[in-house]
Amino acid sequence: WQCGAVLASQPDTDELDDADDATDYASTPTAAAAPTMPAGGMSKMVVSFACSTIASRIVKKCDQTSPKFLPRLRLAFYAAVAVRLLVEMLVEMRIRAADDQTILPSPSATTDPIGALLSGLRGKATEKTVQTYDTEQLRSWRKSYRLGTAFVFFMHLWRKWTQILAYTAASNLVDTFYHPLVQVHLLRRPAVGTLKRPFSAGPSPFA
Repeated sequence: WQCGAVLASQPDTDELDDADDATDYASTPTAAAAPTMPAGGMSKMVVSFACSTIASRIVKKCDQTSPKFLPRLRLAFYAAVAVRLLVEMLVEMRIRAADDQTILPSPSATTDPIGALLSGLRGKATEKTVQTYDTEQLRSWRKSYRLGTAFVFFMHLWRKWTQILAYTAASNLVDTFYHPLVQVHLLRRPAVGTLKRPFSAGPSPFA
């Protein structure tokens, strides 16, 4: 052992490797970006069931023998219908104002097997723009809602059911909020994931 000039201390090799690994991990996008919640947030089914159950319980606790009970219940049902019709009108205005002429890709056998089969039977697939697709979806959504609402009100008049009005009004409001057209055009959320056209409730079982 000999004494010599004092040299600058060098860090240990393991320490250098650990520091490099930490730097590389911090620079990766997966480490820097925090996980994001889906656009839908809580499950639509859970929210719809909870709101419908609460509305039904409120109706049960009300004095149904009172002469003011039935008019007020129908008024609440009419108000929910008016909100839905207003939302449909606003969505239609947004679709026309956007005037998105982007051509949508033809359906594939994995994402839309029925659409791909129909396109094959018809021959050459027709090109469809975003505006045309959204307008068709709005028309179908509007038609199904009106038929369902008319049936519910008919059953209310015929069978004297009261809770069905509150249950349907609450579930329809939740369905309106979670609908892809409302999410994209009114809430201005990006058309990605389940909001990507063609709309779907979740991953396809054929994928």
